[in-house]
Amino acid sequence: MKSDAAEYLDKKLWKEITLPQTYEELLLALSKDELQDISRHYGFRNISSLKKKDLVHYLVQQLPCRITQELKLMDEHRYLFLKQFVSEDNKVFQAVLADNYDHKLVNYWRKTGLVLSGSSQGQKVLFMPSELQDVFQTLEHDAALQSKLKQNTEWLGLTYGMLYYYGAMGHMTILSKLEELTGVRPDYQEFHTILLRGGEYYDAPRRDSYGYWAHQNVPDVDALLKEQRARIDVDYYRFSKSKLLKAGAPDYFDDTPAFQRLHDYFSTHYQMTEKEAKDLAAECQHIVNQINEPSAIFDLLKTTIEFPNVESVQHLADVIMFFWNNTRQWALKGHSPAELGTGANPGLSSQPKNLHIPFDTDLPFATPAVRPAPSGQTLGSSHSKSSNPTVIDLKTRQKIGRNDPCPCGSGKKFKHCCGGL
Repeated sequence: MKSDAAEYLDKKLWKEITLPQTYEELLLALSKDELQDISRHYGFRNISSLKKKDLVHYLVQQLPCRITQELKLMDEHRYLFLKQFVSEDNKVFQAVLADNYDHKLVNYWRKTGLVLSGSSQGQKVLFMPSELQDVFQTLEHDAALQSKLKQNTEWLGLTYGMLYYYGAMGHMTILSKLEELTGVRPDYQEFHTILLRGGEYYDAPRRDSYGYWAHQNVPDVDALLKEQRARIDVDYYRFSKSKLLKAGAPDYFDDTPAFQRLHDYFSTHYQMTEKEAKDLAAECQHIVNQINEPSAIFDLLKTTIEFPNVESVQHLADVIMFFWNNTRQWALKGHSPAELGTGANPGLSSQPKNLHIPFDTDLPFATPAVRPAPSGQTLGSSHSKSSNPTVIDLKTRQKIGRNDPCPCGSGKKFKHCCGGL
């Protein structure tokens, strides 16, 4: 059953309409608040005092003139979405939506005034008024517009890719990185608007009150920036342009060798489906950035899988620390701890084989979630458990004392950082 708010939104978006109608008639059917939303989207000023009919008249005059400018702030995906509403025979084209339509995207397009919504003959439809279709058709072969759409698509893809690996960045830093990658520096204000529009449509990136852009999964932008500033000598990892564009795609996931090793451990030692093993490893990868404590991974696994013996705990600790040390982290500006420890850039660095983490082994060994693999499959470490595990600094190859600085570069003592697990 829908909530009252959902029912209200449903009624607002899908009012019964008769098509075709003129643009003015369609806008008159909107509320004054909806008309003001359109006005704010375009930055129209000094119109708040206009009566509804006068505001509609103003928008009918202005919006066809603003289509080109609005399209130049979009990417190719949104342009192609609009293109489907332009009919060849100058009739209103109706796009029937499925039941699982996205309210957020419908609202986005309604705020542009370029696409409106309603119910016609019992079907929920989106449509572009014929007055705007006429203008849109004249732009289809505009080479400058097509070039700008392509450029925006690349800029947004690169920005999303950078935020996937770096977590958060200042606007000026993004502009500088884009100039390095493409040879063109975006205009400050124009690209700011492009990112804002992209954030409304794709729900990414997020902008904080201080003007920083952040990946949508960053839980605390201020805390992340503080972590990054603590390592002022660490520059952003240099990814290739193609790598960033790949990472900027929706639902991208960085399936690294370290991730695959953790995934293989779950699927080999426990009765998990391929999807269950991948989902659990993916959750561990999210923890790396969102909590930034290796112990948090172990805390998750304690509630998810069983440990038949102490040796299995140490074996899992080894796998987790290899995963942790070879996973790119927001706090490290896209580096992995292993890369910073060895100065290797690019490429993954292997840890010493005798790297162990002193997990507390006083654990409940029967957490009812995912069961261990049946007898006949080996579960546990192939090496003997040490009563006093050794931790090795990846850079110096020397043993680390509990009061020594942590090799991850946090500035904390080892016992209060990676050694406090």
